[in-house]
Amino acid sequence: MYKNLKIGDVIDLCRETGENLNITIPDDETILKEFSLQIPLPFILKNDELQLWIDRYYIAYSRYDETAVHYVYVSKLHINEERNSYKRRKMPNEIKQALDYAERQMDKYNMDYYVSKKFFKFFSKLQTK
Repeated sequence: MYKNLKIGDVIDLCRETGENLNITIPDDETILKEFSLQIPLPFILKNDELQLWIDRYYIAYSRYDETAVHYVYVSKLHINEERNSYKRRKMPNEIKQALDYAERQMDKYNMDYYVSKKFFKFFSKLQTK
C-alpha cells in the first residue's frame, strides 16, 4: 500500500501552488468534497498562461507556450495509473521524462510520492511536523 500525502497537506500544497502560479484555487470544502469521492475527478484550472490539474494523487501544470508538464506533487499511484493509461499508445516524451524524474527522486529518498522543491513553504511545513 502506498503512503500518499494526507488530504490536508495536498490542499495546503494546492493553495501554495495557486499563489505561486497566480491561479485561483477552489475553496477547501470544494476540494475536500471531490477528494473524498470513491473516484475523484481532477480539477482543471486555467488562466492566461497555464493549465493546472489538481487531484488527490497529483498536482501538475503546463504552460501554454511549452510542451513540458511540471509536477508539483505526484504519487506512485498516479504514476502507475498514468503508465497503464498509455499501454496501447505512446506516452508523450515530456510526461515520461517528468514521471521518470519523480520516480527516481522517490527511489532516492524511499518515498511513495514526490513534491517539487520549488515549493519551499510547503517543505518547511512538512519538516516541522
